[in-house]
Amino acid sequence: MLTPAPNTPEEARPPGFKTRSMGVLRFIIARIPTRLGNYLADRAGFIVYSFAFKSRHHAISNMAHVLGPGTPRRRHKAVVRGVFRNVMRNYFDLFRAPDMRDEEIDRLVDFDEEGWKRVVAFQESGRAVVLVTAHFGSFDMMTHVISRRAPGLVTLIARVKPAWLSDFIIQLRGARGLKMSLVDEDEGSGTNLGALKNSMTILRHGGLLGVMADRNMESKGVTIKFFGYDTVVAPGVAKIALRTKAAVVPTLCYRLPGDRYSLRFEQPIEPKGSASNPDDIKALLSTIFACLEEHFGRNPEQWVLLQSVWRREPDE
Repeated sequence: MLTPAPNTPEEARPPGFKTRSMGVLRFIIARIPTRLGNYLADRAGFIVYSFAFKSRHHAISNMAHVLGPGTPRRRHKAVVRGVFRNVMRNYFDLFRAPDMRDEEIDRLVDFDEEGWKRVVAFQESGRAVVLVTAHFGSFDMMTHVISRRAPGLVTLIARVKPAWLSDFIIQLRGARGLKMSLVDEDEGSGTNLGALKNSMTILRHGGLLGVMADRNMESKGVTIKFFGYDTVVAPGVAKIALRTKAAVVPTLCYRLPGDRYSLRFEQPIEPKGSASNPDDIKALLSTIFACLEEHFGRNPEQWVLLQSVWRREPDE
């Protein structure tokens, strides 16, 4: 049995005026036909791209590393614009998914049955599993699919600011029973020990944990090669996998033409070594990010993280 994660949506504060207002807006947006909704999201993405200077800078930096030197300026710009379109499509998915029928979601998502069987086999044998994902494709649609198949799934979720918006997003993501353990977004706070402890408890009970690996919210980290450049990533996912010997399964949800999705489970990564050995931590992180790199490189516009992953620009 899984140990329930603290800080779940049920413990969120009562909704205030802003949260209720967002609820009304969500109700309206959720009833826009899919094709029209995605069209409007694309237009909104262009507006955000034009005026969100800081986010655009981060996206430009990330895509410069992903695409590599020598990429034509036109190609680079088109990919960055695609990132912002997909960001807004993700918000559309976030707003509408709670009201969608399960049958409708299943019809739109090409589900990797073989990959899921591997996850289930681990669970049935009493083995814990870490589903490692990223800000890629439609990660919100993904949670609505998996949480129905795995009611015990717990995901680590970053608390955003302001608090009322964080509560609102948590409520939407938990609409189908998804359990969440919150990681406070507090710059310079270092490792979030509470979230790490909760994760360890879940996995030591043979549970299923979902983790976003592509954003480092810790003050320190481990330096690895990512797209050929040094970057600092959070060591948490590697440490908990090594300590609990949980299988690591990279999990991503692609956007497909025709307003469809493809949910994929990669081959499990076996943690080798000890969480007290920095080289073992680095080796596991390098393997995880090599898998993510393959997906990001294939569809860069679907990597929708709007924070810089690298601390300096790539060499020209």
